[in-house]
Formats: sequence, C-alpha cells, structure tokens
Amino acid sequence: MQQSEAAYRERFPSARLLLLDDVPSTQDLVFRHLAEGSPDGVVVTALHQHAGRGRMGHRWSAPSGSALLFSMGLRVPASALPALPFATGLAVRETILSLSSARPLLKWPNDVICDGRKISGILCESRSTGSALLDVALGIGINVSVQTFPASARGASLDMYASPHPPLGIVLSRLIEHLPSWIDTCLTQPLSLILDDWRNAAYGIGAEVTATRHDGTAVSGTFRDVDTDGALLIDTVRGTERLLAADVHLGLQTPSVPS
Repeated sequence: MQQSEAAYRERFPSARLLLLDDVPSTQDLVFRHLAEGSPDGVVVTALHQHAGRGRMGHRWSAPSGSALLFSMGLRVPASALPALPFATGLAVRETILSLSSARPLLKWPNDVICDGRKISGILCESRSTGSALLDVALGIGINVSVQTFPASARGASLDMYASPHPPLGIVLSRLIEHLPSWIDTCLTQPLSLILDDWRNAAYGIGAEVTATRHDGTAVSGTFRDVDTDGALLIDTVRGTERLLAADVHLGLQTPSVPS
C-alpha cells in the first residue's frame, strides 16, 4: 500500500487510517471522529459491520472479510455536496478497472454496476456543524469475494472478474489512490464537469426505467439524462419528471406502495 498511502498522506497529512475487525457502522464511527476533532480524511474500514446502512433506509451487509467496508470523513461546503456521490462513483469505477477485467458502469445516483449487477454502493451523509462546513461521511462498499446474495438482490463481486481476487488491503490501497483527486475536483470544479465524466460511464441512459420514491410511489418512463444539479430526468407520458432521490430499476414496473 506504500505508493497509494503516500498519495493519500500527501492530500490528508494528519488523517488517521483505522483498520478494524467488527463495528456497528463505519459511517457512525467517522462522524464520531469528526465530532471529536479528527482532521479531514479520517478513514474507518472494517472486516464486518452489523449495523451497516445504505441509501433510503436499506441495509448494507456482507459476510466478514468479503467486502471492503469503507468510510471517509470530510468537512466540505454545502456547495460541494451534490457532486460527491457522482465523483466517488468515478473513483470506485477507476479502482475496479485497475483491479479486474470488469467494465463497471455507474447507476444513478450512486451504485456501480457490472453486467447488470451491483458490485458497489455509495452512501454520502452530512451533518451540520454550525459553521460554513458540513461534516460528511463518505461510505463505500465494494464486494470482493461475496459468494451468495439475497434472493432479491442482483449482486456482483470482484472475484467474478479477477482470479485470484485482490486482497482487501489492495482494494483499499487502490481506492485511496483514486479518491483524493476526485474529492478535490468536487471542491474546485463545477458539478457540470463531473457530470460530463459520469455520463460517459452511465448505466441506463435512454432505457426504460422505474424510479421509486421514499413513499413507495413510482415514476416510469425513459431515463433521459441527469440535470445540472444531478437530478434524475425521466420522460413520462405526462412530461419530464425530476427526482433528487429514488431507487431506480431498469424496465417498466409498478412497485407496491408500503402500508
């Protein structure tokens, strides 16, 4: 990890890199470290977490040692927040490309897909600090040697595309090699430039999709594009719908509304 860690240390010279066995949530630990005054760039990884979470209330779980479970703590202005999930997806894509024969694509807003299956998920959470900067926990899960997935999940793992699969330490090394430059891009460049790169690796633009909101209601139509602020644009029979948060499924379907 020496070369990659050197790049990480150059960007975050005072940050701590914590490699743990079992934790409730790497996200919660990163927020705790930021609240206690840890410098930007603090990283928490774990072999297993028993209260891991994903977007929109979903859980993120994997057998111990089978996935990279990673969270980084940052302090950023609110203006940089919309770009972070898109830029992080690009960093994860570069990481996977460097380690395997996979050809990952980026699914709005923050999944990484290989052959129609999810290999990585991203969770960007923020908390107000009463200052001009937000505390941000940037969570990334990358499946490395996951053998089975829940029946409802279409999952992929790095070991499907690399034999032997890379050790978790190497996956971490490559991730912290690629991530800092994309974080700096969020802080120095407009979201539109990041979205240009994201579109070049996007999954499903032009396809029929169904997007499910938090309340279970669905919007179906054609995935046209992402807007200048990162919102999903779906062309429907009623016109163009803009969504800032939703679960997206390729194909037209009508999920049931939860009671």
